[in-house]
Amino acid sequence: MIFVLSGPSVRVYQYQLEGVIMIFVLSGPSVRVYQYQLEGVIMIFVLSGPSVRVYQYQLEGVIMIFVLSGPSVRVYQYQLEGVIMIFVLSGPSVRVYQYQLEGVIMIFVLSGPSVRVYQYQLEGVIMIFVLSGPSVRVYQYQLEGVMMIFVLSGPSVRVYQYQLEGVIMIFVLSGPSVRVYQYQLEGVMMIFVLSGPSVRVYHWEEMTSVTVNRNNRARQTRTATDGQQT
Repeated sequence: MIFVLSGPSVRVYQYQLEGVIMIFVLSGPSVRVYQYQLEGVIMIFVLSGPSVRVYQYQLEGVIMIFVLSGPSVRVYQYQLEGVIMIFVLSGPSVRVYQYQLEGVIMIFVLSGPSVRVYQYQLEGVIMIFVLSGPSVRVYQYQLEGVMMIFVLSGPSVRVYQYQLEGVIMIFVLSGPSVRVYQYQLEGVMMIFVLSGPSVRVYHWEEMTSVTVNRNNRARQTRTATDGQQT
């Protein structure tokens, strides 16, 4: 047989298994052929990457095989009320978390060191939030006897109450420079949500009226001049 190999890390690899000869064309320095035996059965794995590995796990007499990729990928066994579960966790900060609420057990797979489970109670009703990030928080707000819950993300996100002609409005403002601005035009009240310290409301009608007056004066001057010439 003839092989045309492209690249310094491409190679031909011969493997013999119980008298059968197999040929592998391997690409990359970390690609390798791995032989595994399970209860007399021989299996062959082509593993790509230095941290890819074959892992054998036994659960109640049943043997399972996992091909794990990455140094932080691991198999985790968890037992809940006599039921055994298996989780393949990826990353050093991924973890299994058990939570109990009124006799009901729940399982959360949390990813990231700042992800957490938060329990909140509102008028006897218990709620569970999975919060991601150190600045994410649950905020309770009351408006005319009605309770509301906001999940706020970021240290500068806040809830703002505004009243206009007896009507109460709620704004969720994001950023330290976001603000609510009230403007009145011919008896009509308007509300602007301005973002950025340099954003402002500008009334254009005043500039338009000045321009019209100047044009009128210019036309009047030209008319008077034309009359004199006549």
